[in-house]
Amino acid sequence: MTADSRRVVPGSVFVAIRGSAEDGHAFLKQAEQAGAVAAVGQWPAPGLGIPYLQSADSRLAYAQLAAAWHGHPARSLTMVGVTGTDGKTTTANLLFEILRSAGTSSGLISTVNARIDEQELDTGLHVTTPDPMDLQALLARMLAAGLTHCVLEATSHGLAQQRVAACEFDIGVVTNITHEHLDFHGSYEAYREAKGKLFRELADSARKPNGPEKLAVLNVDDQSFDYLQEWISVRRSTYGFEGGADFAGSELMAGPGGIEFRLRARGGELNVRSPLLGAYNASNVLAALAVRSARRGVIPITALPPPFGDDRAAETWRLDQARRTFEARFVRAALARSGGRRARAAAELGVTRQGLTKLMSRLGIRDAADSLLSGENGKKVP
Repeated sequence: MTADSRRVVPGSVFVAIRGSAEDGHAFLKQAEQAGAVAAVGQWPAPGLGIPYLQSADSRLAYAQLAAAWHGHPARSLTMVGVTGTDGKTTTANLLFEILRSAGTSSGLISTVNARIDEQELDTGLHVTTPDPMDLQALLARMLAAGLTHCVLEATSHGLAQQRVAACEFDIGVVTNITHEHLDFHGSYEAYREAKGKLFRELADSARKPNGPEKLAVLNVDDQSFDYLQEWISVRRSTYGFEGGADFAGSELMAGPGGIEFRLRARGGELNVRSPLLGAYNASNVLAALAVRSARRGVIPITALPPPFGDDRAAETWRLDQARRTFEARFVRAALARSGGRRARAAAELGVTRQGLTKLMSRLGIRDAADSLLSGENGKKVP
């Protein structure tokens, strides 16, 4: 089954989807000639010589059919969706490492790669959530590998285009929603609504027999907080550095050695220290910790599983896996965005210029020309 007429082979089911550049309905005849045995679309019956199923929303139909094709794997996994403008890749990876450290068999699907057990897969996309067939195939592989949890980065494109419609999320978390991707969504309001679909789908999908209670995790510091609250009809947990959050950070310090802040939650207080660079990453760390903790209910923070589950970790929480994966990437992206101006890049990262120079030396980064890598969502950084 495919929505790309170029991938149709004899025996295929072709789903015609109207895109921004091309309309798949124009390729129905071509798909039939290539050997498709059935087709799905939104147009009235186009006079094909093969069975044709008309749907009110062929994107949604494609997602649901893809899930059925692979045996509805999300129904047997605890699905955690992470969305937002900035920080969603970081937060998804942090949460994935936390779950693994806690002994939970977990997988990860991001715009950068997929992780199934110890195997790392290049999704070949680097821009958005995978196509529904590819996405459901990854979930099926996770289930076959014996995994119980999946952390999925849900982009606004993936949400608006129904790519994650059949992922049956149990937990949803948002980092922030700012003015971006307006070329695709048309307005900030439409972009914000696309992000909000993650939380509507939390309520629309049934609770799984052995799954956790549905949970929405919101950022009280972000302008989207009041808006998203209107979408929430499941249990809610909040995080942030402003007052009133369930997981509240304070006393934030950022430097060349990473970030450190004080965490106050229902279970107690904790000094959190991470080697991730930049004050902005404190919010990502806090989001990941809020998801991991809130889903277990009101428990003492010092009783959390590793890397929080012992006295040493309670004082010096260091996410080494995340550091190895992201530290160099953040430095390079900041240098690229600054056009090679180290003072500006250092300010963005929350370090001194001298500290940035030391980091570049330690990470083997020579200059800005060595830093023209992809940004958080995989796009080229100008």
